[in-house]
Amino acid sequence: MFMMRQFKESGRKFLTLHYSTSHLLFSMSHHRRPWKAKVPMFSVALGVLLLGCGSDNPQTYPVKGTVVFTDGSPLPHGGLVLTELVQEGTFPVNARGIIGDDGSFQLTTYDDGDGAVPGEHRFLVRAQRIAMEEVTKPIVPSPVIDKRFERFETSGLRYTVQETENEFKIEVERPSGV
Repeated sequence: MFMMRQFKESGRKFLTLHYSTSHLLFSMSHHRRPWKAKVPMFSVALGVLLLGCGSDNPQTYPVKGTVVFTDGSPLPHGGLVLTELVQEGTFPVNARGIIGDDGSFQLTTYDDGDGAVPGEHRFLVRAQRIAMEEVTKPIVPSPVIDKRFERFETSGLRYTVQETENEFKIEVERPSGV
């Protein structure tokens, strides 16, 4: 957390800079000074901030793969989300990914493409609906995949992320009647 506070005391202005993480508390105060005096203080503050910027996030492992229909053809466009299965009373760590034209995806939890935390996960898939239907017909676009894949509770998609590189083939069904 980063906080700045300005206050007056005995007719002089003060600026207080506070930075804290779970393992670091840093505070710096200074009087109004010429800019040359501020540069060393700013440099020290920046150095402490950079050294103290460790991550308390759980370790993630690369996860990539493809989303295909039961006939083997790729699901073009969409997104997917996975949620960690956890014990009651704890919070899950979610990951997400964008499905490309060829059905491929790469998951992200904290940083772009970093993967997911290890353990068992449930997946949901959100397919992009056929956009031209909305333009050419005054109707809601037809669904691309069976709607059960759009909810964790009904998708039936469960995969285990290992503490190594992971590659999954996720199979979805078209909506009935298509």
